[in-house]
Amino acid sequence: MFVLFNPVAGRARGFSVCDLARLFPNATVVETRMAGDAERLARQAADNGHDCIVAVGGDGTISEVASGIIGSRAELGVLPLGTANLFARELGIPLDIAEAARIINERFSAPVYPGLYAATGAPERVFVQTLGVGFDGSVVRRLNKDAKKIIGKLAYVIAAIQCLLLHRDQKFSVRIDGGPDEMVSGLLVMNGRFYAGPFIISENATPRTSGFIVALLREGSRFALLKSAFCLVTNRFSSPSFIEMRRANRISIRGNPDVQIDGDLALPPPAEIRAAGSCVHVRVPRSTTAKVF
Repeated sequence: MFVLFNPVAGRARGFSVCDLARLFPNATVVETRMAGDAERLARQAADNGHDCIVAVGGDGTISEVASGIIGSRAELGVLPLGTANLFARELGIPLDIAEAARIINERFSAPVYPGLYAATGAPERVFVQTLGVGFDGSVVRRLNKDAKKIIGKLAYVIAAIQCLLLHRDQKFSVRIDGGPDEMVSGLLVMNGRFYAGPFIISENATPRTSGFIVALLREGSRFALLKSAFCLVTNRFSSPSFIEMRRANRISIRGNPDVQIDGDLALPPPAEIRAAGSCVHVRVPRSTTAKVF
């Protein structure tokens, strides 16, 4: 087992490599230093024959580790120390660290099918839960990471308010599964149900099969964004007439919007999003596989 620890994850304060060594006494534990370390180290660990690579951090750390091991025989363990922990919530992995470690050590796994994002001229990146284009990406760009460490999810709220005050609707082009070009104000690509915590975008979005549920925002005014947020927190996200939900396997994006992948900023379009051709096996609770998988 190979354990990758992101010490700047949302709930990592006060947690140490020594704590992880106690939870996984026979594992190699390594601390990441910068963006990209988790992917590089995970790939090396998988190539060296480690059977399980554990991502200790948030959704961004998990997506990096998944990028490193996809296509290999290594399984993914999740120890959720992030701010939102959407992927753990999706798979029924508890936020209690000791319980999450017990699940990893039980060695029971299930397949998950992630998505891939490729900006022109850059390597593909894996996303495990959600990819946002437009306002969603702008919030992540404006996010104060130091504030995030201190006040957690509230830092996202502050960034969203700042973006809303400065907002101008800037449309961009999407093409879904080879269809016509369409101009939209925002795009959410969902590989699972949850977004921004406990809120559900679509009950039909699932990691257990290849493909996504996409939400197209046809309007990008401040009023439309506020209405979208209200509908999200009341679990009626798809109810506004300017939001269209579809299934998709491949999406092309043209324009200059901001993009976030599992809570981390990504390179801007032009870009292609597609379902991964292979799965990642994730260690999950036995009790939740019947419901989730």
